[in-house]
Amino acid sequence: MSEAEPFYRKDAFLPFGGDFGASDIVYWLKEQGVRFLSNDQANKLNHDQLFDLLVTHLCAWNIVDPVPKISGDPTHYLIPFSFEDQEEISFNGQKLSELIESKINETLRPKKFIASCDPRHVIAVEIPTFSYDIVSGLAQNGGTNIHFIIFDDGQDFWVTLCPEFPFIVISKREPLEESELFGKNHSFWTDYFNKNISQAARLCSPDFLDMLKTTYIPRVL
Repeated sequence: MSEAEPFYRKDAFLPFGGDFGASDIVYWLKEQGVRFLSNDQANKLNHDQLFDLLVTHLCAWNIVDPVPKISGDPTHYLIPFSFEDQEEISFNGQKLSELIESKINETLRPKKFIASCDPRHVIAVEIPTFSYDIVSGLAQNGGTNIHFIIFDDGQDFWVTLCPEFPFIVISKREPLEESELFGKNHSFWTDYFNKNISQAARLCSPDFLDMLKTTYIPRVL
């Protein structure tokens, strides 16, 4: 968004407090090299250019989902299983979680960012090295139903996830026909998702699965 229209609202909730010391988890996060950004600093990241915001209006509150952006022809991969479940999933003889963590750290520049995707809820940090443990730490105060995006200044590769979702989205700014992930093309990952999403989403409600079918899947698969 433009400077006149910042993504995060001025009255947005700061789950870690304005002094970034509202929780014991902050000390651990800082030990991992995490640097918390202010509302103004976070708005300069322009991370909202990497997704389309879907707002579902309910009686008591609104649900905000960052759905994969389709303008600009990026290639998106839906990878099944929540990032916590990926610890138990083997792919090519390695934990899926380790493969994805390594891919993020190898692909993104040394200065990486994690930012929440809800304008009402500010969590934005700079990190030297990515791990799912850092996301879990941010979610402790930030809420497990908040979406996060991992990216760098180049914005050519990014990952979107929510701790409660049974999948993550890996996005690359390159043509579909030329794109690969872990040596596999997009068609492979589409089949992989379709074969595994029932198991990955076994605890999800029918309403959630309907939302998935009408929002994420048409934009990715």
